Amino acid sequence: MATLSQKICRIFQKKVNYLQFIPPIGSIITSEVFFMKTIEPLNLQISQRGKTNRIFIIAFIPHFFLSLHFLRMENYGLFLSSLALPFFILSLGKWSLCWVILGEFTALAIWMETTFQLLEGRILLSLPWVRLFLIMFSVIAITAFSIYKSMKWWQAMQSSQSMLPFWTSLSTGMLLLVIHWKSGMSLLLAERFFPNLWPFQILMMVFYAGFITQRLSDPAKTAKTRRGIWMLFSIVFFLQFALGLSITEKFLQTGKIHLPIPALIVGGPFYRGGGFFMAILLLVTILLSGPAWCSHLCYIGALDNAFADKMKRPRPLPIQIRQNLRLLVLILTMAIAMAMNLAGVSVAIAGTIAIIIAGFSILAMIFISGKTGYMFHCTSVCPVGWITSVAGKINPFRIRINNRCTDCQVCTLACKYGSLNREDILQRKPNISCTLCGDCIGVCPHNALEYRFPGLPPSSARNLFLGIIVTLHTIFLAVARI
Repeated sequence: MATLSQKICRIFQKKVNYLQFIPPIGSIITSEVFFMKTIEPLNLQISQRGKTNRIFIIAFIPHFFLSLHFLRMENYGLFLSSLALPFFILSLGKWSLCWVILGEFTALAIWMETTFQLLEGRILLSLPWVRLFLIMFSVIAITAFSIYKSMKWWQAMQSSQSMLPFWTSLSTGMLLLVIHWKSGMSLLLAERFFPNLWPFQILMMVFYAGFITQRLSDPAKTAKTRRGIWMLFSIVFFLQFALGLSITEKFLQTGKIHLPIPALIVGGPFYRGGGFFMAILLLVTILLSGPAWCSHLCYIGALDNAFADKMKRPRPLPIQIRQNLRLLVLILTMAIAMAMNLAGVSVAIAGTIAIIIAGFSILAMIFISGKTGYMFHCTSVCPVGWITSVAGKINPFRIRINNRCTDCQVCTLACKYGSLNREDILQRKPNISCTLCGDCIGVCPHNALEYRFPGLPPSSARNLFLGIIVTLHTIFLAVARI
């Protein structure tokens, strides 16, 4: 059977044969290759979208029935989740269809259990049960048919589609469930205002994790996506801080104020003589993702990155000078914090000093990072940056340059951390300030940069890194507050 594009080609060939005496026009218009290249992709896109809409309608019906079931039980979180889940299909991803199929199987199990319970009760009470059985059997049949169609479409999807977004979103959802059930406080923001809505927030975080993993999996979109989600995290983090101070303490983690200054992760415990939560959290993220704290998870680094992006050609200081500066700031931070503790300096004075230091950091971002094109604050004066760059070597993830490199140095323009200069490229590896951001990978015209992990090929190493970092980022976005 001829495709839509082939039929259009034949029609156009009949209509424009008289134009063949004009060689340029005739060679273009009457070329079937031309039509196949321009119309066939549109044909496939329309066909794919039409099939998506049909599957969406089929999947929406059993989820809609299930949502009414939860609404009758006054479980509004599961009600909204059941309504929202079919919309995952619209992302056109194989991973999102997996979630819809899981939802359909869950619905099937719930309807079968509910049917058994209702029939058992009616039979024990000698009440009519045939009509109820027919109704519930119809619901079960519709759900089973939806599962059949969804799985058939899943099998027909391109095998080249990565399932990494599904596994990343699954790990994110499972960890958020553990956090919800095991924590002694309401860490999810939704349950602080609407206690029954936590399932809906987790579902939205699951979709977010899968969606950004799908985006980050494309090297050409990595840099833009990473910057966008990093800035989103910073905005959400500081917006909750502002709302917690101005409106309600529900936007704060504990109701106690902790200044959101990275240097206090190091200096705070020395001043307070305790309170190592943030230091432990930093260590855990370093063990899991190496120095990626400084490119994905830090709540203030996105601002430094934004200012550095104003200049297209970075002009970083030599790496040894930057490392020495950060080490000096680290030592001074610990020494000053310890001295204030011994001198009994009040919290008000210590907080004022910390705010002044933070102000100078912002000025450094504006006037140095913005003028030099590299992240001066993060790579030259942040004490946490020194810790992540040195302790990050514990983690086995690396970015390396393979033998396809032609020394074109295009990657040096993409790196805002000053991790790639001519000497680094000749040595075929970034310097110690590399944060595994991956921006360089997408701009290399020769595919010469790649992630490395012992025992894995580069593509698998990159997938593993993306899965870990997206899971951490999404959990931070969902629960991180001051």
